[in-house]
Amino acid sequence: MANKIALGTVQFGLDYGINNSQGKTPYTEVEAILSKASQQGIGLLDTAAAYGDSEAVLGRYLQQDPAAFRLVTKLPATVTMENADQHFNTSLERLGVNSVYGLIFHNFESYQKQPGLWDYLLQQKQAGRVEKIGCSLYHPQELEALVNAGHIPDLIQFPFNILDRRFEALFPLLEEHNVELHTRSSFLQGLFFRAPESLPEFFAEAKPMLGQIQAFAKEHEQPLGALLLGWCLAQPALHKVVIGVDTVQNLADNLAALRIPTDTQRGFSTLVNTFSAVAEDILLPYTWPQRS
Repeated sequence: MANKIALGTVQFGLDYGINNSQGKTPYTEVEAILSKASQQGIGLLDTAAAYGDSEAVLGRYLQQDPAAFRLVTKLPATVTMENADQHFNTSLERLGVNSVYGLIFHNFESYQKQPGLWDYLLQQKQAGRVEKIGCSLYHPQELEALVNAGHIPDLIQFPFNILDRRFEALFPLLEEHNVELHTRSSFLQGLFFRAPESLPEFFAEAKPMLGQIQAFAKEHEQPLGALLLGWCLAQPALHKVVIGVDTVQNLADNLAALRIPTDTQRGFSTLVNTFSAVAEDILLPYTWPQRS
């Protein structure tokens, strides 16, 4: 099951996350994280041109172990037909590779502004510089727009967690088209670990659910992160679950998801299935109050 985990690497290049108090991960820690991840059977890294110097940090590591990981990177949101090749070449140079597993749009808006760039992605695939092309999405209707335009992605990335199941209704369509599903936000950028009473009123609708999952983890003496990640990993439609870590211990804590007793994980799923849908704003960190 560890091979279903992918490492998100934004923390390697930027200060990121609601619970991040340490700043960007030092290279010595990145090295230790990637070494342990590789040993545990994790084989895919998710990065982007927009993640600060994440690509360069990964390239530095891959110099010593070039075959350790497959890579997915993203064209910047500001990409145009004129500069796409420059951006992609720069990403490859930073990563120190000639090709990547996946090249995707950083968001749907960049695709929407330049739909002709889909042909550029196809060209890179045909040239052998990319194995899979696609888009990082936030909303199900964005995927529907891609499909309706005849631009069937090989790979998509989207948010998915115990509260955010908006894409589930499209899973049969995605399976029909053999689309590889990579999810992010298993921990909702750290929100699930926050004490409900510490959160602003903006999150009022989700506070009872946060309290329930935290109480379940405590009662069953299991790490909450492992329960959350284990729930995502157990979804058969998903191919990769992207998680971000900033320490080796953080990675080890997440790998505990592979050791959750079956009955406990089943009980957690039963609890999750009682949750009603929450407002979309709560599910999308870019809408959150600045000091949440």
